[in-house]
Amino acid sequence: MYRPSADVLTEDSPLEPSSPYAATKAAAEELVAWTARSGRIGATTLRLFNVAGGGDTDTSRVITRAVACAAGTVPGMEVYGDGGAVREFVHVRDVAAAFVVALEACEVGTSSVYNVGGTAASVRDVLDTVEAVTGRAVDVTWKPANPGEVRSLRADTSRLRALGWEPRFPSLEEIVTDQWRASAPEPGPGPSR
Repeated sequence: MYRPSADVLTEDSPLEPSSPYAATKAAAEELVAWTARSGRIGATTLRLFNVAGGGDTDTSRVITRAVACAAGTVPGMEVYGDGGAVREFVHVRDVAAAFVVALEACEVGTSSVYNVGGTAASVRDVLDTVEAVTGRAVDVTWKPANPGEVRSLRADTSRLRALGWEPRFPSLEEIVTDQWRASAPEPGPGPSR
């Protein structure tokens, strides 16, 4: 949704959608805010940054894809650039807690926006962590970096933290471990006797 001029995004960073998908998210956020200003509802929007740690099966996401590669359920993954691009990741359990805190603070006639992130890590950090947690290699095809790729994109979560929210599972190892536990293939039956 952003074309950031800084690598840390606040809720007040300008929205400049870079795709039709991002434009629909920005439009929905604005529609909810307008409706709240009518005084009929209260609105809370959470901007989630790379959620993992549960049973997510969408392999377009880097942690989900890397874990699926380690599990052998997808053949491999492509990484564009040197793997040094930094993104924000958050455990799904911390997202659930953020929803509770944000909704408890919601008031009729107001609209609030909160960033939900947990830890910043590079793509290479993700790959290394997946291999360490699973004990399996991740098959990576390295491709040239996309022109104009943002090297670092992190979330300022101070607004949500002011409500009392703190990530309880902020380490990349915890996020990857829980993603692995939720999505690794079940061991097959032992040999017949």
